Amino acid sequence: MSESEEDQQPVQSISALLRETREKLGLSQKDVADQLFLTGTFIRYIDDGLFEKIPKQAFIKGYLRSYARVIQLNGDEVVAQYEAERESQEQIALRGVTEERVGSSALTGPVLQTGVIGLAAIVFLALLVWAFSGDDEEALPPPAVTNSIDPQPAIVSLPSVASRNEISVKETDIDSAEPIVEAVPVSEAEVEQVAEGAPAAIKAPAAIKEPTAIKEPAAIKEPAAGSADPKSAVLESGKDITIERISDDAYQYITVDASGFDQLEFVLIGECWIEVEDGDGDSIYGDLNREHDILTVYGVAPFKILLGRASAVVLRFNGKEVDVAKYTTSDQTAKLELGDAS
Repeated sequence: MSESEEDQQPVQSISALLRETREKLGLSQKDVADQLFLTGTFIRYIDDGLFEKIPKQAFIKGYLRSYARVIQLNGDEVVAQYEAERESQEQIALRGVTEERVGSSALTGPVLQTGVIGLAAIVFLALLVWAFSGDDEEALPPPAVTNSIDPQPAIVSLPSVASRNEISVKETDIDSAEPIVEAVPVSEAEVEQVAEGAPAAIKAPAAIKEPTAIKEPAAIKEPAAGSADPKSAVLESGKDITIERISDDAYQYITVDASGFDQLEFVLIGECWIEVEDGDGDSIYGDLNREHDILTVYGVAPFKILLGRASAVVLRFNGKEVDVAKYTTSDQTAKLELGDAS
């Protein structure tokens, strides 16, 4: 097959890539779900490309990255292809809204006749206006030109500034009250301006400022796994967070700063999917964590926490250890809320 024919082949969708790779490894949807401590429904939605049905859209990239790890694909490349597909779908949807097909139109007899009559009427009115305006211009006599100049132009007498400032109002008896009216001082420049017949200057209104554009919040930006540098992220709700990942020979330290003073600390002794929602109702973290990970989250309590495998986590809230076992169900998942909800 030539290179040109290869270029013309359609690019495989991210859902098809994940599904075919999983099937080649002999793994079922349940096998992947069990390793990620998720329900099989989530994996089925991903395989079918039904991302809009996943309840928490902010965690889709985390699900994809974790899915890729299980089937031995590059998580960052999978997420990048997903973003490209979503952007392409949004552009297609936008074109579908803005573009409108217009069918061919035919002029029938009555429509054509009405148009011709209207056009003739407009032309006739224009000719009438032109004819009458021409007669008026010819009837006007030419202006008389005189060379005489009045050596003594008329002088407009105005009261002086002093006399205008001393204007008094006659006393009037209104319920034995004697109102006093003060004269408003007028400058010489204003008097000269009135005498010369110059109109007063009118101040132009101030320019109206255009309203400042509101920035729409960006989609969540997740840092690459294993990065040693802090990465800034923006939740779809608009809340700024910072995720920092630092690794040494024994542990990987993950710090999430979501603008709060309450602290959660997760020490991983095995793999576990962790989701955290803060007191403002924002999902501030969601990812598959591995053994020897130490995850620290700063935010606003109360926190809603989901653990995919609760037995693999040691949890502390504001420095105090939490007994996760009493929240753990038979399938090893745990949902709990920590902090004062009032």
